Amino acid sequence: MNATNENGYAVNKLERKWWFAGLAGALTTLVCLYLMEGAGLPRIGQMNGYQFVLYCFAFAGLWRAISFGMWLVALMLRVPAAQRQ
Repeated sequence: MNATNENGYAVNKLERKWWFAGLAGALTTLVCLYLMEGAGLPRIGQMNGYQFVLYCFAFAGLWRAISFGMWLVALMLRVPAAQRQ
C-alpha cells in the first residue's frame, strides 16, 4: 500500500524515475563500500559468503535511507502547484 500526499500521488513515484534510482544506487554503493572498508572487510571480489550477505544487508538499509533523504530534498525543492501556472 502506497501512502499519498495532498495531491493524491504515491510517495514512491519519484523513486521509479531512472535518474533518481541511478543516483541513489551510485551514492549507496559508494557509501557502502566506504563503510565496509572502514570496518575492515575486503573488497567485494574477495569476500566470503557471510561477508557478502552482510554487505547486502548494509546496502539494502543504506538504499532506503539515502532514497528517503533524496526524496525529502526533492520535496523541499519542488515548486508548489500554485506557482506552476
